Amino acid sequence: VEPGNTVHGQPDTWDPAAFEILIKGLSTKFGKDNLGISTFASMKLHPDALKIMLVAQPYVCMYAPQVYWFDNDPAIYLRNSLATWRAAGISTPIVATAQSYWDIGEGTPSQGVMEGKVKKLISDFTDDDWLKLIGLNWYHAGGQNNSNSGAMSDPMIAAIVAGRLNDKSYASPPPVVASV
Repeated sequence: VEPGNTVHGQPDTWDPAAFEILIKGLSTKFGKDNLGISTFASMKLHPDALKIMLVAQPYVCMYAPQVYWFDNDPAIYLRNSLATWRAAGISTPIVATAQSYWDIGEGTPSQGVMEGKVKKLISDFTDDDWLKLIGLNWYHAGGQNNSNSGAMSDPMIAAIVAGRLNDKSYASPPPVVASV
């Protein structure tokens, strides 16, 4: 969900009332505990997205901000992104969507740089930082890659395994309350 994102040369607009009808219907159909939304990393930089995320908050169990750190220090960028969500008044749990692919044609850093950024996140994101997330989602894992473009490389996946991210102390999601 990316309100304000440029689509066909103009900002994409979302009607909050129509969006609430949609998200409420999805939540009713699938259950709040089965519904999350992925959107921009920073609520500070995307006021249109913030409006929509606030509308969705009662109907979703989590948000998955797209924390794509191409030109940024990954730990600092993720930390700052999370802070914008909390400063905006959003308390819903967060699963960060990290992106580590490279595409020289799109102007991203090279494979080696992106591999280094994965290692840097693992070494620099502190135990206290992990507690601000209920999980981490890696976007582009498993796709084909070469030196000009790709998904996550074998060295990236090896760094994640060696960093034992599965053993980090993530925040506990709120308990699911069954309705009868």
